Amino acid sequence: MRVILVDLHDPGLNLVQWRLGGVNPYTLRDDEWAPFRLGTHILGGDFTSRLNTMLRIREGLTNDARFLVDYGAWSSGPMRVSSGVRPRDLKRAVDLTIQQIKEVTGGPLTQEEVDRSRAKIVNAFPFKFETLSESLTQLVYLEVEGLPRTWMGDYVRKIEAQTPEDVYEALEGMSLGAVPMTLVAVGNHDLIPALSAFGQVEVIRAEMFLENGLYQPMGGAGR
Repeated sequence: MRVILVDLHDPGLNLVQWRLGGVNPYTLRDDEWAPFRLGTHILGGDFTSRLNTMLRIREGLTNDARFLVDYGAWSSGPMRVSSGVRPRDLKRAVDLTIQQIKEVTGGPLTQEEVDRSRAKIVNAFPFKFETLSESLTQLVYLEVEGLPRTWMGDYVRKIEAQTPEDVYEALEGMSLGAVPMTLVAVGNHDLIPALSAFGQVEVIRAEMFLENGLYQPMGGAGR
């Protein structure tokens, strides 16, 4: 796992924003898209997801923990855990997140949680077309991505057709061994010991990050 610290040098910092993610293994043209959509919703799609239940409700580590996924028709997009915690809770939050990813990609899903996520996704779908502007946005999206208009018409049918076994098989594509992951935390230099538990830490000064992004690390944990 690649581990990056964006060093703020902020003595008053009391919240660390962090992300853990990689490249979504599927595009909108792949058959696995629909079951993967269901599976990632179970993992981190809303307030009752596994991630938010563990990190917020059970452990009280954060106000919100989500798993966000971007899709394209011809090329994929990023997928990532998004959360913020107190500096002292960072390692615990990342450990629990990795545990949740391993569990959702390595074990069977229940019919109940698949049905629950399916209902939420299907019930939210009409709101994509609530206004003329939103409907035009969806049409433009299809045109830009080169997808037929029938793709949107088949959306609900594809989501409803998935079984727990379909979802599990699709989620195997995002297992920690299948997709290279990167952990990025925005905080202070004193987070290095906690982050070192997950790999060699690359440190980027915040001002350099704003200029160059993640491509010019300023040094490892020893600097």
